[in-house]
Amino acid sequence: AAAAREAAQPSQSSARGALDDQFAGMKLKAPAGRGGGGSAHVGPGPLPRYGELGGHPYLLTEAGCRDVVGVGHVKLRLAADDVLSGDGDSDAARRATMAALQGLKQAQEQSGTGDPVMLDWRADLKVSDLDTIQALMERSSLLAARASLRPHGCPSLSEQFGHVRAEAVLSKRREKLSHQLSDASLQQLPEFHQRIKVLQQLEYVDADSTVTLKGRVTCEINSTQDELVATEMVFAGLLTGLSPEEAVALISALVFQEKSEVEPELPPALAAARADLSALVLATAEVQVAHGLQIEPFEYHQQVLHCGLMQVVYEWARGTPFDAICGLTDVMEGSIVRAVVRLDQACRELMDAARVMGNTSLFQQMQAASAAIKRDVVFAASLYIA
Repeated sequence: AAAAREAAQPSQSSARGALDDQFAGMKLKAPAGRGGGGSAHVGPGPLPRYGELGGHPYLLTEAGCRDVVGVGHVKLRLAADDVLSGDGDSDAARRATMAALQGLKQAQEQSGTGDPVMLDWRADLKVSDLDTIQALMERSSLLAARASLRPHGCPSLSEQFGHVRAEAVLSKRREKLSHQLSDASLQQLPEFHQRIKVLQQLEYVDADSTVTLKGRVTCEINSTQDELVATEMVFAGLLTGLSPEEAVALISALVFQEKSEVEPELPPALAAARADLSALVLATAEVQVAHGLQIEPFEYHQQVLHCGLMQVVYEWARGTPFDAICGLTDVMEGSIVRAVVRLDQACRELMDAARVMGNTSLFQQMQAASAAIKRDVVFAASLYIA
């Protein structure tokens, strides 16, 4: 069904810009007609469309059942075909639209409330359902209260409502941002303070929460399972005295992420370093537990330390062919390649850490370790080679 209705208040200006502001958001698909006799009618096209005729702005749109709020007491005879034709140059269309607008305007003025007088649901429409009548009475009460408000009769109601709505949207946005900046939004705040205490005890930050040299070294390491353990390994001197092949094999325990059922066979120095690293992981876990963090040391150890590729990496760094090292483990070849590539990245990060520390021997050790593993099929540009 199509219905023509006048805007709540007539515009003070017939300028096209005022109409565009009044019906902001209405998408029109038809060009404006040439008009005549003061008409600013929008040309033919699909509904909705709006325009102005005789100083009366109007909107023509489809109305569904949910849009019907009442049945008016005044009956208007409309030439519906002429109104809906959308022909801005037709005298018949202009006369029909003008008659409709004048009738609606007269009905609106007679009510004294700004809305046309409606038929009574009980007396005129014979509605008898108690719940429906009660809901209608509440609605009538709200409409009467709205009509008594001064803004309801204001000519610039639409413009002022837009300002109020914009202010409400901004206020809601401000409240959201204020909450995000407040301590109430930090659900993990207690854990945050616990971790700060851990970092202070391990000397990554000082009492004023300023990052120390040890903390800056940690910022350079990103490719291991746990940056704290990797940094503790460096500062504890576990790499000192190891050959580049042994050092890169030890680091692989912090880089490899999968499990292996094969126990690696390691040279004495590397086996001792592995035992020291295992004890270091448990000690790091105990420090975190002591400050209230909810971790279990054994599970932490299992998550951080994976020694399944230590023998494989050691032999690879010594120059053993790839097919030979694959027989030393139950890990798939693709996983070995990925682990070695990540291990090279870890070596380069430890070189950067050595620069921060000013540790020349560590830098040279990691440089040699990276060169030892960066070879052959693991770092080939493509496996599809002749």
